[in-house]
Amino acid sequence: MRLEPVNIEQIGSELAIQWKDGTETFLPLRFLRQACPCAACGGEPDVLGDIVRPNVIYTDQSFELRGWNQIGGYALQLTWADGHNTGLYPFDYLRRIDPRDRSEQADESPDQSWTAGVPCRALSRRGDRYSSPPSAVSRTRGARSLFGRESPAGGLARR
Repeated sequence: MRLEPVNIEQIGSELAIQWKDGTETFLPLRFLRQACPCAACGGEPDVLGDIVRPNVIYTDQSFELRGWNQIGGYALQLTWADGHNTGLYPFDYLRRIDPRDRSEQADESPDQSWTAGVPCRALSRRGDRYSSPPSAVSRTRGARSLFGRESPAGGLARR
């Protein structure tokens, strides 16, 4: 089955995605911005294949999501309040970086709060896939569903 979203909503400070296979992904906006796979944020390979990583400086507006567009059948393009919109987030990448999936690998207690301190350089590119180290993101969270949970007033509509 091809990986594709059937519902995307911003719920508070997270982007919630329900996938066609019935699974759900909840991505904190701060983490999502810091995990931007574009060359300006994550770097790009030089002629020897080494990743050259820029020094990215964030402001409060860097973590405010203004909207998103689905690009073909493979990615989301997010638009941030600071004007950044060059990152294309492939669906498999969004699914792979879900903090809930990584929480099982962490040694933290369930009520320890999640912090987004994952700078772009913590993400490494292996071949054509991006991945983050298991310790980069952790939080244990109970199961939630997009359906039956109301989006906050003033939430973003899919554009």
